[in-house]
Amino acid sequence: MGIAGILGGIAGGVIQKIGLTWSHRLALLIMLASLIILLLPSRIAIYASASMFGSSYIFLTGLFIVLATRIFQSFPSLGVSLSFLALGIGQSIGSFFAGKTIELTSYPFAFILFVAIGIIALFIPVEKRMAKGKPRRLNGSV
Repeated sequence: MGIAGILGGIAGGVIQKIGLTWSHRLALLIMLASLIILLLPSRIAIYASASMFGSSYIFLTGLFIVLATRIFQSFPSLGVSLSFLALGIGQSIGSFFAGKTIELTSYPFAFILFVAIGIIALFIPVEKRMAKGKPRRLNGSV
C-alpha cells in the first residue's frame, strides 16, 4: 500500500489538467472501488484493493493540501496544518464508527455502507463552492 501511495504523488499534475472537482471524483471513485474489490475472495483482489486505496488516499491528501493553499493564500501553512488536522480527526472518528459498524453487522455490509456514503461525496462540486466565496486571508482582506 505504501509503495502504491507514490502514485498518489501525481495529484498536482492531475489537478492542473482536469481541475479539483474532477480530480476529487476520480480519486474517490478509485477509493470506493478498492472497498468493493476487497469483498472478492481472492489474494489478487486484496493486493489490488490495497494498491488502489493507498494511491487514492495519498492523492486525496495531496488534493486537500492544494485546496487548503488556495483557500488560505496569504498563509498557506495554516491551510496545510488545518487539512492534516481534519484528516487526523476524520480518521480517528471514522475508525471508531467503522469498527462499531463492523462489530454490529459484518465486513461486507460495512464496506458496502461506506461505499454508499462515499458515493454522496461524488456530487459535491469542490471548485463551485470555492467560486462562491473569495479565498480567505488571515487579516480579513481579499
